[in-house]
Amino acid sequence: MDDDHPLPRWQVALATRGAQDGVQSRLLMAGLDNVTWYRRRGQLMVSVKLYATSKQDAESAAIEVLGQAQVEASVVKSKHLDT
Repeated sequence: MDDDHPLPRWQVALATRGAQDGVQSRLLMAGLDNVTWYRRRGQLMVSVKLYATSKQDAESAAIEVLGQAQVEASVVKSKHLDT
């Protein structure tokens, strides 16, 4: 990653909606950069790392990234990543 990026870096955790096996397959086939997924208490969660000007922009962008893979999700939490 570029340490001199002008925007702050964020990590957004999202809970997915829909059949979890289908969601995981769509994520795998989409091959999205900076996107990882994991299970938490049986729920498929997705983590997106990206650059954005604000927390709100980061959350909106994360939802858009998942939309590229036809995955619906809602934000659980966001945090600013210190470099």
